[in-house]
Amino acid sequence: MSGERNLSVHARAISGYLCPVVQCLNTPELDTILARSNIDNVAHLLAPFHSSVEKLTVRSANLDPIHFNKFNLHFTIRNLPKTWNAITQGTPATSTHTHHSSPTAQSASQSGAAASNTTQQERDELFLDHIAQSIATSVDTWINQTGREELTVRKHFRPKHTFPDDEQQQQHQQQPTSSTEEGELEDEGWQGRPLDRLTPWYALLRDEVFRRRDMIPHDTFNWPVACVLALSTSNPDPLNALAALWDLTSPEKLFAPNAAGAGAGAQQGDEQSHKHEWANPEVLRYIVLVHDYGVGTGRDGWEDAQTLHETIRKTYGSHTALLPLFSASPTAMNPQPRARGVGALWEPFSSSSSSSPSNNPPASSSQQGLTPTVGLGVSSAGLLPDHTTTPAPPLSPTKPSIGTGDKGLELSDEDIVSLKLLLREFVSQSLVPFLERGVRVGNQQFVQSKRSIGGRLFSAGRKYFGSSGTSGGTGTGGGAGSAGSSTGNSSRTGSPVSGTGALGGWNAVKGFYPHQAQESQTRRLADLAFMLGDFKLAAEVYEQVSKDYRSDKAWKYYSSACRMAGLSHLLNHASAPLLHNPDLALEQANQVPLPPSGTVDLDALKATLLYYEAYRAVGDWRAAPSGLVRAAGESDEVASAILLEQAAIADLHLPMPSRRKFAFHMAMAATRYEKSGIKSLSRRCLSQAASVYYLPSSASPGSIVPTFSPRHLPPPGQTGWTAIRSHLHHSLAQQSYNVGQNLSAVEHFLNLLVGIEHRSFGYKNDGEESWLEDFGLAWEALGQVSVEERDRVVRERGVGLPVRVFEAKSAKIRVMQSGEMESGEGDAEVWTKLEKDVLEFGFEKSKRPAALLQGGIVNEVVVGETFYLELTARNPLDSPLAIGGLKIDTDAKEGTVIIEPPQEIELEPRQSQKIYVPVRATTLTNFSFTSLSYRFSDLLPCTESLSGPPKRLFATRDQLHTPTYAPSKALAVTVRTPIPVLVVSFDELPETLYAGEVRMVNLEITNAGQVPLVDLNCVCSHPSFAFFPSQQSTFYTPISAESSSTIRISNQLSPNTPFSIPLEQNTLQAGTSVKVPVVFRADMQGRHRFSWLFVFQGNDRTEFLTFKTSRLVEILPSLHIQPILRLSPSPASSYSISLHVQNDALPSEVVVHQISSVSAQWLCRPLDSFTAPDALGTLKQGHSTIVVLSASPVPDTEGAREGTEFAVRKLDALLQGKDVTTSTPGETVLHHGVLYSKASSVEIQAPSLLSSITRTHGQLRHRSLSGQLPTVSQSIHHNLFPLFNARSIDLIVFWSAPALGIQGHHHLADIPLGAGSNALVKVLETAEQKAGGLYAESQRERSMLLASLRRSELGVEENPAAVLQVVDEVVDHDFSTGPSVIKVDFVVRNLSSIEAFDYTLSLQSSDGSTGSILPPTKLPYAGLLTRTGTVPPLSSTVTGAFLWIARPGTYELGDWRVDATSRSSKWSRAGTRKPLLVRDLGEGAIKQ
Repeated sequence: MSGERNLSVHARAISGYLCPVVQCLNTPELDTILARSNIDNVAHLLAPFHSSVEKLTVRSANLDPIHFNKFNLHFTIRNLPKTWNAITQGTPATSTHTHHSSPTAQSASQSGAAASNTTQQERDELFLDHIAQSIATSVDTWINQTGREELTVRKHFRPKHTFPDDEQQQQHQQQPTSSTEEGELEDEGWQGRPLDRLTPWYALLRDEVFRRRDMIPHDTFNWPVACVLALSTSNPDPLNALAALWDLTSPEKLFAPNAAGAGAGAQQGDEQSHKHEWANPEVLRYIVLVHDYGVGTGRDGWEDAQTLHETIRKTYGSHTALLPLFSASPTAMNPQPRARGVGALWEPFSSSSSSSPSNNPPASSSQQGLTPTVGLGVSSAGLLPDHTTTPAPPLSPTKPSIGTGDKGLELSDEDIVSLKLLLREFVSQSLVPFLERGVRVGNQQFVQSKRSIGGRLFSAGRKYFGSSGTSGGTGTGGGAGSAGSSTGNSSRTGSPVSGTGALGGWNAVKGFYPHQAQESQTRRLADLAFMLGDFKLAAEVYEQVSKDYRSDKAWKYYSSACRMAGLSHLLNHASAPLLHNPDLALEQANQVPLPPSGTVDLDALKATLLYYEAYRAVGDWRAAPSGLVRAAGESDEVASAILLEQAAIADLHLPMPSRRKFAFHMAMAATRYEKSGIKSLSRRCLSQAASVYYLPSSASPGSIVPTFSPRHLPPPGQTGWTAIRSHLHHSLAQQSYNVGQNLSAVEHFLNLLVGIEHRSFGYKNDGEESWLEDFGLAWEALGQVSVEERDRVVRERGVGLPVRVFEAKSAKIRVMQSGEMESGEGDAEVWTKLEKDVLEFGFEKSKRPAALLQGGIVNEVVVGETFYLELTARNPLDSPLAIGGLKIDTDAKEGTVIIEPPQEIELEPRQSQKIYVPVRATTLTNFSFTSLSYRFSDLLPCTESLSGPPKRLFATRDQLHTPTYAPSKALAVTVRTPIPVLVVSFDELPETLYAGEVRMVNLEITNAGQVPLVDLNCVCSHPSFAFFPSQQSTFYTPISAESSSTIRISNQLSPNTPFSIPLEQNTLQAGTSVKVPVVFRADMQGRHRFSWLFVFQGNDRTEFLTFKTSRLVEILPSLHIQPILRLSPSPASSYSISLHVQNDALPSEVVVHQISSVSAQWLCRPLDSFTAPDALGTLKQGHSTIVVLSASPVPDTEGAREGTEFAVRKLDALLQGKDVTTSTPGETVLHHGVLYSKASSVEIQAPSLLSSITRTHGQLRHRSLSGQLPTVSQSIHHNLFPLFNARSIDLIVFWSAPALGIQGHHHLADIPLGAGSNALVKVLETAEQKAGGLYAESQRERSMLLASLRRSELGVEENPAAVLQVVDEVVDHDFSTGPSVIKVDFVVRNLSSIEAFDYTLSLQSSDGSTGSILPPTKLPYAGLLTRTGTVPPLSSTVTGAFLWIARPGTYELGDWRVDATSRSSKWSRAGTRKPLLVRDLGEGAIKQ
């Protein structure tokens, strides 16, 4: 059949929790018979077989078969009324149910009376409090259970059972599953462990909530659908007794007030007193006649029982059964052996069973009791307020007491089979057909009501015009709720009501629907369809009726219907992943205006647990965490904590497990547990959360030497989670200390340090400022034992500091004086470059050593001399830290190394401090520093390794695939024979200098070794910064007044050549010092580290020794000098240079004394009108001055063109791949021009100053060439280019600040003059014809080099022609004497230093008069209009012309053009407009 289906796995998992309720009534004599087997009543007798009906098929509303592997039932007992004896025997009415002789019964009566005045909210709170008490009582037993396993959160976990596939679904649907197998499937927990075994407190909460099946108006699942009327054949008047039972279960009396016994009436609240109004009394009544073999009547008694049963069947119908029992009674005529293991069947259902922990949760219909807490609303007879869910109390004082021993003493195997057959017959032949008929009839009427026009119009009218829900019902309470005053909602068309009479609607006063109302009947239809597994129909009906509830504002009904609609959709899907989010229904159910509650909502709690169990069964946990967290709410109940804990576990079963959410929810659960007083579960949750926020420590825990773990490097990206970890471990530490677990408290306090090294300074966490005090208290509480014993206990437990205080990688060996510990710092690339400069330019090729600096880290010390072990200690805390008992361990033999470490170290918050430990070796040996030990906060013994991090190996294939690391290398020291030990002191060098300032200081050089030192040389990382002059010379030397001079020097761009430091006889004896003058000039603004490498030898000259030192100097701004170039209007000079000098930062007056120029082809002079003043300029801070110079080319310069030709040849050789180191550019003559004051002048040719100028020019030249040719290495600049560019000029500005006592000079290098010439034309043409190599990278580099050369100073072609038109701007002439003839001179200049050019000057005649009063006249040039000539390089020529002006006026001169031609290029330059005013001095001149 197409509609045939099996109940899904997750539907079977929760079907027992919402199964049909069967109410049981039995006569008193049957209680006496059952008491012989320690069974309370008929419900207790049938309870173990609640799920014994297997492989049952039911029919849906559409007659589709639905297969149940197990059909569950829930049995409850109903007490008989007080008037039972009067009804059955005609005797006066006596209370047979409440007059017990036992104190327990009296307590039950008293507590029941108290419960009559309680509300449902109070009963719910008492219920949760009782569960919390039971969990608190048993939690220690659970936690300390032998063999218990906890969660182990793995980083890359994926749940083993996520979604069952189609094959698994078919297997579960077609094959019956045992309870054990089903439990394992449903409870698939973390790493395969069942969830109930991991959290048995959750299983207890779940089972007790599901077992509490109170009858409530808005949920019909707990309403009985059938009544089992049981009596025995030994009843003296069985027919009369049966008639009384039948009458008690009639629709009129089933739920009528005071129809039940005292147990019910005592515990009825206001809601229960109206049960007959809202509870549907239409139930199936089933008669069970019990025949007791124990009376010994034999065959005759059995035949009489059959006769009686037949009479009952004819009278009451076919819903009857004859049940023979107790065939194993000793008084039976033929006793049968007792059934094996029969007592275990009733263990989960015993009313006296305790709440001890169990790994196997009871079934949904379990009657397992809790430890009784007698009080308001809770009696010793049972926890639940409704009488229908508790076993019946004794019927009379004379009734034998039911013991707590073994159950089923008189039951045989045949009796067990009879009970199972009874239930199967009852379910399959009576109950299921009754339910199916109710569903079919109700569904037909429901469909008709939806299809009818009246029903649709009525629903629309209620939606838009409905009342506020104050209409009454049909109850007999009178007032607004009485039938006579009902003027509101009436019956609806097609309502699925089985009875007749007036129908009612929502009763807002009493808060329920009458059971005849359409809404109540529709909800009943949905619940019955759900019980029969027709979840599709149930979901449809739930959704429809929820709309009516919402319209009536019946919010409890609405919430319940929404939850069941979502659950029906969830169970209707037979496989996962789910196609919708069921949690939306739970969220929608909570969005109602219910009154606020201070505790967990039990309806929402039960629904959430049902959803959660369904999620677990289907394997789709995605919606579980949000639902559990929402149900937990904000209350501090134990149930809230349990829900948060389950939400955390659900986070781990998501398709992408969320470990951080797991920890967050665990931390929330821990807080709720702590507030509820269950400390052990709080600590457990905190421990689970802390395992997720694990940060690998930078030191292994324990007092042993920590090992480095390359796989767990401290991740700086996780610094944001340290606050969470700190909260977790601080809470764990405090709780451990409070319960006396001091060692665990110490360990958790230390875990607060994990990740603390990544926090920023000032970071605060709750309690961090005082945790050291708490740590000290926990440490002292470890016991009143000796320090050694306490250290041993800590070592055995493996408790250690999780962070490092001493940085192993920064440990170093210092062989100089303690005051010079910072001298060896610097960049490794700088030292490598300095070593290369010394090797290449400081030694002859035949005597050049292979290397100077030792490769790797080689620490050599001299025997008998004290050296220092440098350690860096860092306080990771934001509070002061004390370090005591520092001890350094080595692998040297005892007595060969003497170490004196400091014993008390105080570190400020977050302070890093260098600690120097004096060490002295007494013999020649090799040893290593292995580890150090100390006491953290002067308490905890700690040990840290001094070995560096291990190196990853990649030598073999296995090492590539499997990370393999070399052994860690310790800090090794080699003790050698005596050698010179150089110590250089820069104490006189200031930390700050002004830009351009020159400072001469004495450098103290000491030989601290035991043998003499010879051949001392030095090289500096900034050659222009330091200079070693001779002893007798001074830096600034005055000269006599001379306008210019020439200087012959080498034109080679010198590299960084070493200085030879002058020593007496080139030797520095052991233990002696010498002061050497050194000149420092600050040439670059900013903060710079200047490094020096000293190279020397011992007196035996067998090896080269080095000493490295560096200093950090800040160079402050001083003067700002900006040169501005212009073509000179004077024919005597080519350019005028305006120097704008401004005092930017010097706080005192600055005196500019002298300006000097240095160039190979140009010479600067003062202007003709210049006279030497006392000072060129005196500038206060912020003031400026302008000095104007004239620059002219020097004819017949020696060596100027040779430098350019040298560069062209070398670049051609470089492009052709030839050797470029074969020649040098030779010498050149520099022309020196001076503009000085009378008060002071400086001799620029002085050796010290000239050397400083050339070094500064060289460094600036390197910088300029690197910018022009980035692909050419700076190391070969000296092989390609000359020191001075022929077309450039250097300006040196000398100044002093008398108030500050400082002086200096600024060097402006390579100021370009003249026109650039493309000297590389032929070289570049030849290079472009040659291939750049076989590889694309080589070709790309060659193309970049050629492009850079075209843009360089040698490859740019500029217009060399410059024309100056010289004429008087104002001319006075007496035009009465005739026209005016004005001479105009054209000065044609060649600004190129290489090539001459031919020029053509073209003059044009035009009427150029403007603004004149007189009419314009023709302004012709007189004479030739075209002039030609040749101009040599850096020369000029003058050609004259005449203007013929016939009348006065203002004229614009500029109608001329110059065309220049060289061997390779052509240029042109047009004249610029220039005004000419011609005035008339004659008598006829017109006055303006």
